[in-house]
Amino acid sequence: MSSSDLDLIARRRELLRDVLTRIEESESSWPRRREVVACAGVCRSWREILKEIVKIPEFEGRITFPISLKQPGPRDFPMQCFIRRNRTNHTYSLYLGLTQALTDDGKFLLAARKCRRATCTDYIISLDADDISKGSGTYIGKLRSNLLGTKFTVYDAQPPYAGAVIAKSCSTRLVSSRQVSPRVPAGNYPVAHISYELNVLGSRGPRRMQCIMNSIPASAIEPGGTAPTQAEFLINSLDSFSSMPFFRSKSSRSQSTSGSLSGLEEGILVLKNKAPRWHEQLQCWCLNFRGRVTVASVKNFQLVASEENGATGQEQDKVILQFGKVGKDLFTMDFQYPISAFQAFAICLSSFDTKIAWFIHFKVENRRRSRLSFAIPFFEGTSNRLNHEANRIGLESMDVEALKKMNKNKKLVKKLAKKYHAFLASEAVIKQIPRLLGPGLNKAGKFPTLVSHQESLESKVNETKAMVKFQLKKVLCMGVAVGNCGMEEKQIFQNVQLSVNFLVSLLKKNWQNVRCLYLKSTMGKPFRVF
Repeated sequence: MSSSDLDLIARRRELLRDVLTRIEESESSWPRRREVVACAGVCRSWREILKEIVKIPEFEGRITFPISLKQPGPRDFPMQCFIRRNRTNHTYSLYLGLTQALTDDGKFLLAARKCRRATCTDYIISLDADDISKGSGTYIGKLRSNLLGTKFTVYDAQPPYAGAVIAKSCSTRLVSSRQVSPRVPAGNYPVAHISYELNVLGSRGPRRMQCIMNSIPASAIEPGGTAPTQAEFLINSLDSFSSMPFFRSKSSRSQSTSGSLSGLEEGILVLKNKAPRWHEQLQCWCLNFRGRVTVASVKNFQLVASEENGATGQEQDKVILQFGKVGKDLFTMDFQYPISAFQAFAICLSSFDTKIAWFIHFKVENRRRSRLSFAIPFFEGTSNRLNHEANRIGLESMDVEALKKMNKNKKLVKKLAKKYHAFLASEAVIKQIPRLLGPGLNKAGKFPTLVSHQESLESKVNETKAMVKFQLKKVLCMGVAVGNCGMEEKQIFQNVQLSVNFLVSLLKKNWQNVRCLYLKSTMGKPFRVF
C-alpha cells in the first residue's frame, strides 16, 4: 500500500472521528442519545473511535452504555433517577430522569425482583425487565438480606476490581462458557454490606443505617482520589443487546486499574445516614432533600461519608446518595461519585425490605411472672448438659425430630407460639428454626433466645422471666405483664414505676407525648393511672 493510500485512510478516519464527535456532543441526552449507541453498532472501526470519544459518567455525567451502570457517578453533581415499585409482581424498576417532572417514562436502566426464601430475601438485579433471573445473560448482581431484614449484602456477578475474592455460597451462579470470559469466573462478589441499627422509636422514628463499601477505598472521597471502575461486562455473546456495545473509553481504562489495586489497602469507604432534625412546628423528623422528596416516609434517607474515613468539613456534608418517596410506589434516587448506579440501586432496595418489628427489652428487679412456660429445642446427644439441667428444673424440651414433624404447618406453629410465652434454643438448633418452622415464631414475636453451652439454663430462664418487652410496631403500647399475684404491693409498684419510666424515656418529648396509661389485672378491668 502506497503512502498516498495511507494518507487517504488517515484523512477518512479523521473525518469520521470529527463526524462522530459532533454526533456525540449534539445528542447529549436521552432519547436522542440512542443515536450514539446506534453508531457504535455499525462496525468495528466506528466502535473503536467511539471508545475514545465517549467518556465514563464520572467525567461526562452521562449514561450511554450498559457498562456505565457499573461505573462511578459524576463528581460535580448528582445523577437524578427514580424507582417505580410494582406490588403485584414484587418488581422494582430504575429509570434515568429525563426531566424534572416524574410523570415522564424516563430511560430504563435496571430492574429487580424480590424472591423470598426461608432464611433470607433476595433481590435479583438485571438489565432486562422482562427476564429477571440468575440464569439470564442480563443478570448483573443481587441483594441478599438476613432473616430479620436488618443486614444486607450486595453481590456483583463479576469482579469489581482486580483481585476480588468470590463469596463461598451454594447459590453461586453457574454460567455457560459462552457468557463469560474463561479467565475470570462469574459468581457472587460482595461489594457492599448494609446494616440497619436498632431504633428505640420503632417504625415512627428515623432509621439508622451504615454501608460498608468493600469495593471502594476510603481515599476515593479525597481530592484526587480514584474509585475502581469496571471496564467491560464479562460476556462474549451480545445477542440480547446487539445494539448496545458493552465497553468504555480507553482513556479511563488505565485509571480504573490503578485505583482498584492501590486504594483498597488503605481502608474501605464507610457511609452512614445523615441524622435528621426534629421540627417542632411540623412535629416530624426533617431532612433537606432540596425538593426531590415530597412525602414523609421512614424509607427516606441521605448517605454521607462516615467519620471513620477521616472525612471532615465539605467531604462529610456531601450527600453521596439520597432516596425518598414522592408518590404511591414512586421514589427518587440521586447518586454521585464514588458509587455506581448499580450500587445505589441495591442500597435503595434494602430500604424497601420489610423490617421485622423492633422489640426493646429491659430488666426489672423483681420477676414479673411466677409461672412462665418455656420450650427448649436442641439436638439430642450434643447438648447433654442442657438436657440434664432442663430435667432437673422441670423445664419442657423439644428435639429437632419433634420440630420436623410440624413440617412448617402454620396452624401447628401458631398453636405452639400460643402455648408458650418464650422459647430458648441452643446454638446448633437456632439456625435451623426458620427452616423447620418457617416465619411463624417471628411473626408472633417469640423467636427463640440463644443459650450457649457455657450458660446456666436456670439463670437464663430467670433472666427472661424478669424481662419486659415493648413491641413498637404500630403504637407505643406496653402490653405485657409487669408483675404477678404472688408479689408484694411494694414489688409491683417498683416494677410498674421502672417500666413506665423506661417507656417514657423513649419518647422525644417524654411525658408530653403520653396520652394515657392503664394498669390491668388478668381477669379485671383496666384502671387508668395517667
